[in-house]
Amino acid sequence: MQRPRFNDARTPHLAARLVPPFSFRDVTMRVFPLVADTARLQQFVDRHLNLIAPEPVGRFEVALPFVYLQLVRYGKMSVDAGGGWISQHEVNFTIPLAWYARHAGSLVFKDWAYFTPYMLVDSPLSMTTGREVGGWPKTLGAVIDDYAARRTTVTLDPEERDRRDVLLQIDADGAETGVRGVIGRASTWAARSVDILRASGHLRDRATLPDALRMFERLSRFVVDLHTASPYWLALNLKQFRSATRPELVDYQAFVATKLQLEHIRRVGLAGSGALLLGDVNCGARVELHERGEFPLVDALGLAVAATRRDAGGQRIDQLAAVFPFQLEFDMHYPHGEVLAWRTGHSNGWRTSDGSPAAPTSDDDAPRFVAYPGENFEASAPGRSTDANLCVLPLLADRTKLQAFCDAYLNEPLATSPYRVEAWGAYAYLLVTSETARCVELVVPVRWYQRDVLHGVALVPVYSCCDRAAAAIARSEIDGIPTLPAAIAGPLGRESLADGDGPLLTVRTEVLASPGRRAEVAPLLEIVRNSQAEAASTPALLLSDTFPARRLHEQRRIAESVPDRRIDLCAPLRTLTLKQFRDAAAPSTACHQSVILGERAPERVSALAELEHIEVRLHEFPGQPLVKTLGLRWRAVDVGGPVEVYVFEPCRPFHVQTTLRRGIGHELVVRAGSDAWWVPPLLPADDEAVHAKDLEPQVLLESLLRAHRTSP
Repeated sequence: MQRPRFNDARTPHLAARLVPPFSFRDVTMRVFPLVADTARLQQFVDRHLNLIAPEPVGRFEVALPFVYLQLVRYGKMSVDAGGGWISQHEVNFTIPLAWYARHAGSLVFKDWAYFTPYMLVDSPLSMTTGREVGGWPKTLGAVIDDYAARRTTVTLDPEERDRRDVLLQIDADGAETGVRGVIGRASTWAARSVDILRASGHLRDRATLPDALRMFERLSRFVVDLHTASPYWLALNLKQFRSATRPELVDYQAFVATKLQLEHIRRVGLAGSGALLLGDVNCGARVELHERGEFPLVDALGLAVAATRRDAGGQRIDQLAAVFPFQLEFDMHYPHGEVLAWRTGHSNGWRTSDGSPAAPTSDDDAPRFVAYPGENFEASAPGRSTDANLCVLPLLADRTKLQAFCDAYLNEPLATSPYRVEAWGAYAYLLVTSETARCVELVVPVRWYQRDVLHGVALVPVYSCCDRAAAAIARSEIDGIPTLPAAIAGPLGRESLADGDGPLLTVRTEVLASPGRRAEVAPLLEIVRNSQAEAASTPALLLSDTFPARRLHEQRRIAESVPDRRIDLCAPLRTLTLKQFRDAAAPSTACHQSVILGERAPERVSALAELEHIEVRLHEFPGQPLVKTLGLRWRAVDVGGPVEVYVFEPCRPFHVQTTLRRGIGHELVVRAGSDAWWVPPLLPADDEAVHAKDLEPQVLLESLLRAHRTSP
């Protein structure tokens, strides 16, 4: 089966480095087995796995009456092929499963597997790669260790800005003391022992003797291998991405199994063995879960609650029943995954990894997105309107470079389709948008053609970041705009700007600064007003000899090109992007690709004003060579630091307060499992494109400003 190549024109260096296989070094894992109701757990597994899995995938049954709460610290996560590396903390809730395959009409035990429906990490790069390659349901959080208090706190805010976002708290010395507490926990553990034997096959009514022997042999081999060989954990994920056209459906859905190989196991043991000797099966640990709508774990997973209390704000806090917590220290190898089965809205049912039919479905059986309880990465409903602030900062660029980017990003993949794009104008636009979240993106205007007939105009996102993880995930996986979570600070885009000088916006995010170095959170972008530092050429600060003349020429050309007619202030803002995800088994290829035409239309413009004396500073990291890729025309560049910092002077930047209405996303072309495009019914031509065919985006923006100033 010929899969399409994954297109890395947006971030050629970064994309080439963040793909499996990975090597994980100095991994420390603390595991807290949380007592759970087996029947409730099985209902969860049935709803999210068994009810949609085709027969070749098999069936999954809960192996133990536990959910493993795992706190993992990765000392070094690196790509085997070389490049930079990441260090991160992770918190996950994992269900141990028995995996059965059908053989000769019967279900036969195949292996142990681990299903992780909830996971938090503190690395944006890990979150993005994990979700889009392996299907891990990662979101951002933070793990805060207080060694003096022997306490670990897990929050949903990776920047730790709001401690009210606490999800989990673990006290190493927090278990109830006294004879009554110890006896109570011991009796609970004894009552669960029968459930454990039944779930593992020894007291299981339906288990055959060969099944029980096979399960016991696999489990025994794993325990022995911890000290004698190279054991593995078989991770199972449901990899899926919502449709931009109908968010309740999926563009792509797959069962992915990844065999995580444990290497160089340095330590395996119980945590708090001293407390265990006193009969405390909790080993001295107390696990408290704070009530959060994003993670309704108690109800969803049937977790046993030992006690409940309320904090000062009335939030419910459940103390969970954790037994025999243990810890491991090891290295691990993360290989390519195995795609057990996949499907799309156009695949006519489930397919095996080689594209053969696995379970045909009827034409009207569109695959639906399977949401975990509390999953909040919903797309904004079409037709929904939100108040927004929009700042537009035009940056002069090289036309040849802009077209070269458009060719590499869209025209080359679309060579066999009826579509092509053409860079429109001599600018790239830095947009700062604030709705439910604040986003910063760099876009290139294009005119797109259908069979060489001008069909519309749109903005192609080159780089995008957002200050909320849920919004970044939705933009990436639904709208097809690859977006990285970032810390965005400052008033620009959020409110009307007050008078004054200094920083208006700063963007910090995780970046791979250079090959062979650890990823770090670093400044990517600053926007300032009335910079006090007068530019002077020095060995560390280079001034452009050509920028002043180029900018003056553009100002005169634009002034002479402004049309007489008024431009519609509520013309739609359309985006055109290549939505794609890497294949888990062959990450250099794409398991799904489509070209999405998105739309947001201003319904009402309440305020519009120019921004004066603005300066943009862009840090050019090797993994994100935005200046070189687009040929951005800089006024100065600082070469004295670890990375080059380019200084730009935008041409006629402005700020708009408006109301944006979300339109329906449209798929222009789609392909999965093949390099041949499927072309849906074509859209009608955009009348606005005819009016704009002889103009440039900057001319339209200038006209918009003039129309606003002269209106009564």
